[in-house]
Amino acid sequence: MCPAPGPGPGPGPGPGPGPGPGPGPGPGPGRKDQTSVVRSPAWAL
Repeated sequence: MCPAPGPGPGPGPGPGPGPGPGPGPGPGPGRKDQTSVVRSPAWAL
């Protein structure tokens, strides 16, 4: 009788790639300066 064949091939490849890219960009631009828009009242002149 012929000896039984050996076990099959080894396990498959390792785990997939690492985690995705880091967090998105930082917060948006700050508030615009409103002082240039506010008009001086008449009594301040």
